[in-house]
Amino acid sequence: MLNYEQLSRKSGAFKSLIGITPDEFQALLAEVGPRYLAAEQKRLAGQERQRAPGGGLKSRHGLTERLLMTMVWLRLYLTCEAVGVLFGVDKSTVSRHTGPILHILSDIGVDTLGWSEEAQAPVITTDQTLDSSDCAVPSEPNEGAPASVIGSYAADMVAIIDATEQRIERSHNYAIQKEHYSGKKKAHTRKTQLTVNEQGRIRDVSNSVPGSLHDISLLRQSGTLERLPPEITVMADSGYQGIQDELPERSVALPYRASRGHPLIPEQKLHNHDISAIRVVVENTIAALKHFRSLADVFRHAVERYDHVILAIVGIVNRRLDKRLARLAAA
Repeated sequence: MLNYEQLSRKSGAFKSLIGITPDEFQALLAEVGPRYLAAEQKRLAGQERQRAPGGGLKSRHGLTERLLMTMVWLRLYLTCEAVGVLFGVDKSTVSRHTGPILHILSDIGVDTLGWSEEAQAPVITTDQTLDSSDCAVPSEPNEGAPASVIGSYAADMVAIIDATEQRIERSHNYAIQKEHYSGKKKAHTRKTQLTVNEQGRIRDVSNSVPGSLHDISLLRQSGTLERLPPEITVMADSGYQGIQDELPERSVALPYRASRGHPLIPEQKLHNHDISAIRVVVENTIAALKHFRSLADVFRHAVERYDHVILAIVGIVNRRLDKRLARLAAA
């Protein structure tokens, strides 16, 4: 049976099964502990009891093992029955232990979101200020190509927006089926929009929506644009054509799209290459999220649980990136 004491002695196996290192697990446990205790006290205080809190049989799985169960579930996305076999408990026990922990991890993930104070007064270290006319997509594809948007930016100078989709199980309800069918993926999916800075750190996450909703429609209804610092440059892929019209006073960088009879000229191809070179960080961040199989496999659970899962993993990925950036800054 799996337990923390034995598994932590094998750091390679630990990271393969859990998705994080033993040191990262201990740091996460230290943050989960006070929240779990507060949630338990609130739960017990809200019940009519015939005996004092603490009475009855004691569980042999403390908070460490419960967090371990939850991380195994997020990383491997096994069924509760399979996780129960690994830990020597019934599947109902796994569900009872992991549910509260998942909500706490989700809250921790929310706490890692938001823009830094530096983003409110950004400093550009390029020789020239990046003007919105340099990045906005012109109305005609072959109208003057913009200057390169590659530069040496301070942190949180660029907001890179992208959406990710995950397949879900097809509903028995035809209306729900139709709503979740993604023509792009040719499957029933759930879609979530992410906004990262130029270092790939996640700053904003939308609520998940059915896969049939277009990316730009999700952006418009998510409130992301309203939460962006006013001076920050917005960058996205070609699926977000049109947002430059909604942000006339903001710097917007989008790739050019070729059309029939209007192929891209070399300067526009160079611009698109520059955009891709910056945007790759959001693809890397999405890949880091999908390192956890609960965001990569077909999602088996109710869609109401999906947002808790993605926010929990967002918190883990953001904490890891913060640690790496702090290490680089100290070097």
